[in-house]
Amino acid sequence: GAGDPADTDNWIAAYPKFFRDQSVEETESGNLFWAPESYDDSPSVMPYLNVIIGHGAETAGGAASDLSDTSDTSQDIEADGELIIPSGGLRRNTIIGALAAQSAVDFVRCEAIGNGAMRFAPYGNRVTAVGTLAYQWLGQHIDNLAGVFHDLFYPVHPSDSSWDAYGLETRYPGTRALLLAEIAADLSTTDRAQITGNVGLGRNTGLHLIRGAFNTYLGYNSGAHAFKGDHNVGAGYGSLRDNLWGSYNTAIGTTAGREHQTGNQNVYVGHEAGLNHAVGTKSLFLGAETGRGWTSGDRSVLIGPEAGQDTSAADDLLIVQNQQGRTPLISGNFAAQTLNLAGLA
Repeated sequence: GAGDPADTDNWIAAYPKFFRDQSVEETESGNLFWAPESYDDSPSVMPYLNVIIGHGAETAGGAASDLSDTSDTSQDIEADGELIIPSGGLRRNTIIGALAAQSAVDFVRCEAIGNGAMRFAPYGNRVTAVGTLAYQWLGQHIDNLAGVFHDLFYPVHPSDSSWDAYGLETRYPGTRALLLAEIAADLSTTDRAQITGNVGLGRNTGLHLIRGAFNTYLGYNSGAHAFKGDHNVGAGYGSLRDNLWGSYNTAIGTTAGREHQTGNQNVYVGHEAGLNHAVGTKSLFLGAETGRGWTSGDRSVLIGPEAGQDTSAADDLLIVQNQQGRTPLISGNFAAQTLNLAGLA
């Protein structure tokens, strides 16, 4: 209702008590900044159609980069399934919150809303981060993580043999070695296509992710310790919290798949479903507390509340059970092609 977003005079007139003399407007480029310190007017990158509000929000403004392509202000397009996007600068973003998107140099169509949301993220493409610290380090270079206080690299770096951030090494020995391998391989985001389409809603969602695309994390601490991975969905407090390297995983429910660290294409549905499943691929945990206590296992199917809690973690199992301690109504082994029915086996 404030008029053409490109006409910032309308925005100021609509909300005079809010903006007063602290607003900085750029009529030609359609930007609106509130609190002047939030904007570094870099001559190398021409931002346009941005709304940036908050103390210290978006202070980089592209000044840290040598990006200078400001000629293409057209709509971004897609061809043959690939994104065709002009590089460099800040375009069509909404950044609201103290220190939000403070390190942004190459952002397109992003929403960073909340204290510190995307604070250390240099790149952003169609990312929605709503919540304090949501996607705080998305796209940050791996060599910089200790310097920007990434919790997996500071105060104890993975090169230190005592490293066990958040108990990740204890739950899955070898996690530290995997992080060292990522450092040696120079895992880093080099352009925003590698971190496209992520959505986070809630405090700490996707907090530690530095590289990944089309992830959706909803709820406090959902995906908080994810480090690298694509196409994951976590919905519920703590869902897929420890998903450091997984892709194509789905967890729905409070702490569903919480301790999953590595492995792809798992499904966890229900409160604490697959809670401790740290490593495994293509398994289904359906029901409250299903498979609780399983730390590993591939291609297993567990159905029913508390199903599988009486069984040691294994591969290729089928268990249909509705309470711990009861004989499963149906059990079997996909690899051995065996099937047991309670009372008939």
